[in-house]
Amino acid sequence: METPWGRAHTTTIAPGIISCSTSSHGGIYVSEERFNAMPSEYQAIFWPGRSRNNGAWFEEDSAWTGVVLTWPEAFLAYHRRELYSWQVLQPQEMHILEFSWTYYDRRGHIYYQEDYDWHIAFHQRQLQEIIPRAQHIYRTTYLNPNRKPLCLISGPTSASSSKT
Repeated sequence: METPWGRAHTTTIAPGIISCSTSSHGGIYVSEERFNAMPSEYQAIFWPGRSRNNGAWFEEDSAWTGVVLTWPEAFLAYHRRELYSWQVLQPQEMHILEFSWTYYDRRGHIYYQEDYDWHIAFHQRQLQEIIPRAQHIYRTTYLNPNRKPLCLISGPTSASSSKT
């Protein structure tokens, strides 16, 4: 999928909500229908420039919070499904010479014990923290009266324009 940040790996959270990540950045895409259903205060923080199919992008640093706070159950359900899909995997043993490893085969990919443990812990943590973290980031980023306004395109400053 093409994103404002380049070609991305995508994960569907729910119909019309897609998490996208590139090697350098990412965010969440919402369909036009989902975007139109969002409260206006969350619509206002989308990444500039609508997509070709009229959906909207919310970057991963802070704007994602608008999507999570609009549909918290979709994100919780996604992390519950992912956690379960990891928990049901059966450990397998690989033996090469005198060495042996425990691994998990998930959708044709091999994961070793550390990776398996990381994914389990990640989804457990997300289930506990994603909503409070989204609320905190949204509050401190968008509702903070001391925050400077976001300026995506800036012209010459008075200091730079006074140089002759």
